[in-house]
Amino acid sequence: MKLFMSKEEKRNNLLNGLLTSKDKEDKIKALTTLQNEMCVSFPTKVVAIAGIKDDELAAYFAKAFADAYSANGSTSLIIDANLYNQKLKTIIGGDDSVEAKEEGKEKQFLFVDKNTEAWCLDNEIYPSTVYKSGVIQKTINDNKDKYDHFILIVPSIKEHKEISLLKDVIDSIILISQKNVTLKEHIYYAIQYLRENELPLAKTVVIK
Repeated sequence: MKLFMSKEEKRNNLLNGLLTSKDKEDKIKALTTLQNEMCVSFPTKVVAIAGIKDDELAAYFAKAFADAYSANGSTSLIIDANLYNQKLKTIIGGDDSVEAKEEGKEKQFLFVDKNTEAWCLDNEIYPSTVYKSGVIQKTINDNKDKYDHFILIVPSIKEHKEISLLKDVIDSIILISQKNVTLKEHIYYAIQYLRENELPLAKTVVIK
């Protein structure tokens, strides 16, 4: 057994633990509780997952959040709209381990499990241009009867402000931070930014 781990090894253990762990059942229960608490006060058709500075952590959490919905029989489409730093395709295995299928000329949905698919937006186009184009809203509207939930991964709030362009798309927001890593002033800044722009912050989650 290794007594001392590097910072990178600890981080890898944290990220992997969001998806696969011995207490996966407890994790699903905790996320289901979070989902149930949210839907009391907020619509949860379109849930945005926002990191404060950590794009990878937000993407891992989005996948775990979809796993919890799937475990309870709900269908989801995870949309990786973080065009600055997309991580979802790497997390779910990329083209080598997922079944890809065309959904029109512009979109490719990726199979994740029987209740979950993913869509990685084209990151060759400038983010604000994509968000203003209405393509995300159109995709949600076109598929609202197919999926119970849409989980939207957005750019980290500390460094990018495009989430405000998606205000009319998002029903609720989960803000993700990491214990003993994310600075308190950054958390405060992100919360204030969301409130000042009247964006629907539902929960702030600290990953241990």
